[in-house]
Amino acid sequence: MAFFDREKAGVLVARMTADIESMAELVQWGLMQFLSAFLLLFLAFFLLLSLSWELTLITLIVFPFLIAAS
Repeated sequence: MAFFDREKAGVLVARMTADIESMAELVQWGLMQFLSAFLLLFLAFFLLLSLSWELTLITLIVFPFLIAAS
């Protein structure tokens, strides 16, 4: 509680407001990045499946190893 006694209320409110805005930006940007990556992966999977089910199967087997190695 000594921290709150030392700092002025205006400074605390300004820091909190800036932090909340930063978190909101991060969540918004992160959500957009996640959704676009998921959509791209989903579309690539169905495109690969429509071209060759054998190649799709090989890709699904190899893909986890590529993720683990990176």
